[in-house]
Amino acid sequence: MVLLVGLLAPACGGGLTEATPQAITDRAVQTTLAGLPTATPQPSPTPFVLSDSPTAAATATPPPTTAQPQATFGWTYHGVFPYSAVDISYLQLPDKTFVAYYVSTNGDSSRGIPRRAFSPDGLHWTEDKTWACTVICDLMPDGLPSLPHRKILRLRDGGYRMYVKAAVERKVESYRSTDGLAWTKESGTRFTGDPSLEFESGKGSLIDFFPVYLTDDATDRRVRAYYQGQKVAGPGEDCGDCYVILSALSTDDGLTFTREPGIRLDPRTTSQVFDYGGWGFADAKVLRTRDGFRAIFGNYAGPVAIADSADGLNFTWGGLAPLWGYNAEPIDLGDGRFVLLGGDNRGPGSPLCPIPGGCPPIWHFAHILLWEPLPVSITVGKWDNTGAAHGRTSISVTGSAKALARLKVIDGTGMFCPWDASKNMNAWNEGCYFHPEYYRFDPSSGTVPFQASITRAPPANASKETESKTMIGVEVDGRTIVTIILCVNRTRPYPNCP
Repeated sequence: MVLLVGLLAPACGGGLTEATPQAITDRAVQTTLAGLPTATPQPSPTPFVLSDSPTAAATATPPPTTAQPQATFGWTYHGVFPYSAVDISYLQLPDKTFVAYYVSTNGDSSRGIPRRAFSPDGLHWTEDKTWACTVICDLMPDGLPSLPHRKILRLRDGGYRMYVKAAVERKVESYRSTDGLAWTKESGTRFTGDPSLEFESGKGSLIDFFPVYLTDDATDRRVRAYYQGQKVAGPGEDCGDCYVILSALSTDDGLTFTREPGIRLDPRTTSQVFDYGGWGFADAKVLRTRDGFRAIFGNYAGPVAIADSADGLNFTWGGLAPLWGYNAEPIDLGDGRFVLLGGDNRGPGSPLCPIPGGCPPIWHFAHILLWEPLPVSITVGKWDNTGAAHGRTSISVTGSAKALARLKVIDGTGMFCPWDASKNMNAWNEGCYFHPEYYRFDPSSGTVPFQASITRAPPANASKETESKTMIGVEVDGRTIVTIILCVNRTRPYPNCP
């Protein structure tokens, strides 16, 4: 069983709704309860409990096992996945070992290569260099294997079912395994898309078909799958990726699915939309909780997002995690904590890569965060870019009195890289990537409770700032607690900064 602390009460409306009037862009980021933004500090809520979860013994400090006051939960930082990786999917073997399947560029090619790695705890990973992907990989036109967007269900009988969108057809196929390592393709189709429907008309629909049992009752065979929907933009419309999250229901352990009406997660209902009109929620992973369901998903207009639901159909906006990237993967540790893997591509030479010399020209970067009880609470404001300032804000740390807290910056996005309008993205070039030396803290450490100011101090010849978020770490009692600073000045108008 996994213990999660919820931020907001689940909604009972249709699709994705907000628990409070939309004020996300004006909120300070509060790491009081879950490392996610909330409008104001709150008392510890009733915890969520994930059902039907495996058990693992992670190396980080586990939560108390005896009756104690309600713990404050949040995110701690545990470095990066040591290999270039995107589209990470995981399962847990009967011996409690975790297996991650992912696509790697190895830092020297834009061609994704299928890889897998093993971990005893979800935090420390070793790549299986002997593995050759055959059965579960698609052969691309160049004759090489491909392994994108696989999602895995642990079945009631202890086996596994892996789902993937067919390479050339609008359908979802599956593979079966008894041990999570050797796979056999199953005959037939699990789900078929309908291109006549608005959000199944785009080529990106049906991707990331993520399954979850509705209850922990061993006799209940119902499985809901959450999948990516995409529309084709109309004449004169630029909705960017135009992604939403849809769902389908199975009553036979995920062997056949029937489409459910409505949209489960829609970025337009929470103002998660770029200034030019583009939007997209993608790659939703949904965890079953004692009180319902929690979705963790990619947000094209901001950091990884969270939403909660009582019934798995109607979700309430739950805020933003201190992590970015479109394919964040939560790993259930089974003891009250879960790991979250996710990141983004990184420019050449970035000092954040776990290899000598920094990142190669192409590197998919995944931070490792852990949700666990915390000794302190952190509140941080947004970047203030008024006047000639490159950016400034403040941070406060409260909690365990007399504990020593040290501040550091962990990561930033698009740091001082010019905007390429023709590609609608930052133009990476040598020296423009994020660098921790560009930040200043005053003071950089202190005894809890304490407050400090944070400013950016880039080189005088740096290109104009384009960053939209920064991950800040607070070292306390041997752990690095992380939060995120949102909304900075950009090279193009961005009034709806998340």
